[in-house]
Amino acid sequence: MVRRLGVICLFILLALIPAMAMAQDDTDDTDIDDEAETGRIHGQVVNGTEGGGDVEGLEVLLTRFQQMDPVETWESTVDEDGYYEFDDLPVLDDEAYLVEVVYEGIEFSSGMVLLFQDPDSERNITVYEQTDDRSVLSIVSRGVVIANADDERGVVEILEIIALENESDRVFVGDENGEVLRLAMPENAGEVSPQPGFNYGDMWFDDARPNVLISSGHVLPGSHNPMISYFIPYEGTSAQLSVGTAMRTNMLRVLVEDGTYDISSNVLEPAGVQEVGGDNYEVLAIDSPVVGDSFNVEISGLPRENWNLPVGMGTLLASLAAGVGLVIGAVLIYQVVQRRQLATAEGVPVAAERSDGEVEDMDADELERERLELASELNKLEADYERGDIGEEQYKAERERVLEELRKISLRMRGLEE
Repeated sequence: MVRRLGVICLFILLALIPAMAMAQDDTDDTDIDDEAETGRIHGQVVNGTEGGGDVEGLEVLLTRFQQMDPVETWESTVDEDGYYEFDDLPVLDDEAYLVEVVYEGIEFSSGMVLLFQDPDSERNITVYEQTDDRSVLSIVSRGVVIANADDERGVVEILEIIALENESDRVFVGDENGEVLRLAMPENAGEVSPQPGFNYGDMWFDDARPNVLISSGHVLPGSHNPMISYFIPYEGTSAQLSVGTAMRTNMLRVLVEDGTYDISSNVLEPAGVQEVGGDNYEVLAIDSPVVGDSFNVEISGLPRENWNLPVGMGTLLASLAAGVGLVIGAVLIYQVVQRRQLATAEGVPVAAERSDGEVEDMDADELERERLELASELNKLEADYERGDIGEEQYKAERERVLEELRKISLRMRGLEE
């Protein structure tokens, strides 16, 4: 059985821990020195859903890992107050533990436990009830980072950093079709690969929209940062990146480290240069993109065959996946909030067309509300079509009408007129 997020993090950690007390090859891994120090892991299991079920009697599984391999397990049960305890546990420098509780078919874990750092470890575990209400899940921010260009293969390496939010106190287990995440990949994307840090479950591409990647992995309440990498091909010194949406997304950003390559778009707007982790990134941005729409970004200044890559770019993807990506996500959210507050404070007037053809002044807030209403209308239209409530001909006609109105609003927000 494939382990969940806690095991993935555990494996990464164990791979980094120096083996200070390695056993001999001919020694049984489960043999413990009688004089070895022992430790204790204990805690409380609680139900984090308001009005949720009782946790008394739940089975608690403790697994001991040695060099990334499970070598021993213990079982216990939760008492009437929600407590569990494991004692007399071996404490070794190259080992870790994982506590798991299964509630309503879903595994909830403690995360990695290192007894050599804390021989008396308290690990509380929260379980949740389930929901299939898709409205609780949204993408707060989606950052598409141009990470690297491989001139020998003729591909650009992309890392997507997603800030995902479950706003409820229940585990989102997917809609009636079992779908959790819906991510529109570029049509020319290859070698799509989820990165450690999120439980994607099963993944597949949509039959109706072959570039939409779907996952079945459940999402716990709170914030999460799944990451996905892939490649897009290029020829000469430029590439075309088509970025789309397939679920509600508050912010979409495309980033490239300043001084490496250039990015441009006729839809995404320049959002300045942002410092992240000591490096500057050029940013293109769009807020609340329409579900189902796509936006083209041109990447230029790529290296020709056999040209040398910029210093440090070969390891950028690994650095981002190791932690810089989370910083980028936080910075972008802060940046967008600042932009919205500035627009509200200034009350910038924007030209808008009335139904009688005359032009009137509409401030940024009013125009933004109109755009969001149209985006909501388009999202509802998409949902009605997917459920079969409307036919394809009506769907296409209505969608084109709304998209045309959205394009006009976008032009007016940018101070342009057709």
